Amino acid sequence: MHMTQYEFRKKLNVENICEDLIIRLKSEQLPLIMWGCGDVADAVFKYLQYNNINISQVWVDNWSGKQKFHGLIPNSIEAISKEFHEFNVILGHSHYEKGKKIKEFYPQIKNVFYVFSVHYEQYKKISYNEIEEVEERFIQLYDCLADNDSRENLLVFLKTKLTGNADYIINRFSQEMSFFNNDVFTMTDHEVFLDIGAYNGDTIREFIVETDNKYEKILNTDKGQNKLRILNMNGTSTGNDFSNFGIGKTKFALNGNLIEGENYIAEVSNSKGEVYKTTFQYSTMKLDLSEITGTTAKLDWEYPDNYLITDGDALSIYFKKDGSGYPAVPDAKIVHGFQGVDF
Repeated sequence: MHMTQYEFRKKLNVENICEDLIIRLKSEQLPLIMWGCGDVADAVFKYLQYNNINISQVWVDNWSGKQKFHGLIPNSIEAISKEFHEFNVILGHSHYEKGKKIKEFYPQIKNVFYVFSVHYEQYKKISYNEIEEVEERFIQLYDCLADNDSRENLLVFLKTKLTGNADYIINRFSQEMSFFNNDVFTMTDHEVFLDIGAYNGDTIREFIVETDNKYEKILNTDKGQNKLRILNMNGTSTGNDFSNFGIGKTKFALNGNLIEGENYIAEVSNSKGEVYKTTFQYSTMKLDLSEITGTTAKLDWEYPDNYLITDGDALSIYFKKDGSGYPAVPDAKIVHGFQGVDF
């Protein structure tokens, strides 16, 4: 059924129009907390800054670092709740379904605000006149959409762009929706999930839950999921735990808990749940090379299953004095395939 021009305009001119987000935020007296510090948060922050709205604090789950976000050090919700008796939250991520729930767990949160379509400085709202100039195209699009839900989604998007208030979109659905549980696509048991910028793996954990742990493969580019642990032979920790390192040359400074001549386990794990282990004997090296006439070191290394050694793979050896850094160039290097070397 074809929608008429009159019907289209009537659907856009609704009663109780949601207030412009920026006007609402400027009228608020409570501190405004940004939830998140990724790409979405960066776009939202710049949008607020453009409109002269300040952020009082940044909330990040499981934050343990000291890196600042636009001059602010992110903090936990528990710490923020102690600092502010009452505050508002604006989402700096796209897990919009979580915004509806947080007030249940944190009574200090009075209002939760959402922002859409502000990447690449798309700050300009559209007017009724601008829509009317091309309304025949919107009406044609409306008629071509497959179902009522899709047609209603178009209308609430236009209302959001008219008013600057995302409540139209947020209130559109009553059922819980997420990246992996929605009416746009259906998950199968053979999905390949690529998480670009995996942070602490929270989205990956959500994906595993939503797929009931049935999927083809998970790939991510976040080095924070790579971990190395030095364990005693009985599996207990030696206190040498390392994370947040990428693929390639990485140097680790072991603490003084290891005992000369004792055997230990080196355990490497990644975000895919793969764990590789090898044993080694801890032995310190005397670094005053002027007194050394000769030295021998034996390294036992076990490659992961199905690892294909290729020419150019190298084992680099660095010497380091206490209180000094590692040299930029290795003191020795064994290269597979060079002059017949096989390791």
